[in-house]
Amino acid sequence: MYVVDDTFGDQGTISGGYSINFKYATVGCVSDTTYVPVTVNLPLTFNAALPADAVVCTDKVTSFTSAASGSVVNHNWRVSTDNSNHWSDVVNGGVYSGAKTATLTITAPASINDYLLVQRFS
Repeated sequence: MYVVDDTFGDQGTISGGYSINFKYATVGCVSDTTYVPVTVNLPLTFNAALPADAVVCTDKVTSFTSAASGSVVNHNWRVSTDNSNHWSDVVNGGVYSGAKTATLTITAPASINDYLLVQRFS
């Protein structure tokens, strides 16, 4: 279940979220009404200008920061070493720290020249 604003501009808000209760009857059975709670998370929004490109000297430290919001934001940095033909999850250790956070920090050895980074949100 989801909500779509398919008109131009902001045409309203859902203040404080919403819930739906389902009521159904079972044939031949009489019982109390059953309510099923439904939790609706706010959609993810993000700043497309972040993270910004960076140039860093060998063996120096740089950080990349993304900006996302919503009910549940799970950060997952990914790296490509072959011009985006293959991607793998960044893991903490070695030159990386903050692999599952909004800010990824890298201590850049010469061997990571021309790597590509992306951040996936869920």
